Amino acid sequence: MKSRITLIVIIATITVILLGAGLINGKFFKVKTVDVVAEGITEFEESQVKNIAKVTLGQSIFSVDKDKIVNSINASGTFHAEDVVILYPSTVKIIVEKRIPYAIIESDSGYILIDSDCNMIDIVQSTAKYDLPIFTGIRISRYAFGESVETKDPYQRSLILAVIDSLYSNATVDMISTVSLESQSSIYLIASNGKRIDLNEAADIPAKLSHLALDELKNAIFSQENNTITLYKNSFVIS
Repeated sequence: MKSRITLIVIIATITVILLGAGLINGKFFKVKTVDVVAEGITEFEESQVKNIAKVTLGQSIFSVDKDKIVNSINASGTFHAEDVVILYPSTVKIIVEKRIPYAIIESDSGYILIDSDCNMIDIVQSTAKYDLPIFTGIRISRYAFGESVETKDPYQRSLILAVIDSLYSNATVDMISTVSLESQSSIYLIASNGKRIDLNEAADIPAKLSHLALDELKNAIFSQENNTITLYKNSFVIS
């Protein structure tokens, strides 16, 4: 009697295992839908994300590698993967955001598009279609798609971030075409009309740039006069 019960238990266990294996390998747990969740992207960009993710309809849902998808999307530069969610039995949801270019870094290889956190989006050979401030004099040690640009002097990267934050938060980014960080003792801007604006030492950058929002300074920058403009922490000088 005992041996019969044991045999029944073994048979039942094997049956459950076989049924489970059948479900896993059958049609029930196959990828049927890949959803891309993002704000403000086009259908073409949605298809780009799917191509990068390389999730194949009909593959086993258990073979979907979330970490691999995240790494591939982030390495594209254009998109940042926030999460990949598996919705059993057959849906893969990819949550992304499109990286927005905030500025450009001039390099020996071309012009590097960066977002607000200095992450590389792309590298281009012309800036004609980008109305963004260009950083010059940057000594780059490393850059890679989707990763933060590294500078030989870490302070240069801090300056880039400080300038970007100040220009955008004060809504003065359209005023500036070039930011020269070649020398920490002689930092200067070039306005969109070609006029030079001196900041001198690499200190109190946010305070200096905040003056750009003042009407008096704007009028001086965009006037026809050949004046010299220098920004200081608590004031500015027009001469």
